Amino acid sequence: MGAMKACAKAAADMSDIDLIDAITALGPDSPLLPAVRDEIRNRLQNAADATTARKEPA
Repeated sequence: MGAMKACAKAAADMSDIDLIDAITALGPDSPLLPAVRDEIRNRLQNAADATTARKEPA
């Protein structure tokens, strides 16, 4: 498994609190930082999509 896939898997396995801690603690050179950002972005997008899907048309 490549480093990028390993980082993506590690970020996907993190809880929301762990992601918040990671985004504030990781330095700009950390190989895990892009994966953490992507995972946060994915979770926010999934939450937004779920909210939009629940709304019924007027």
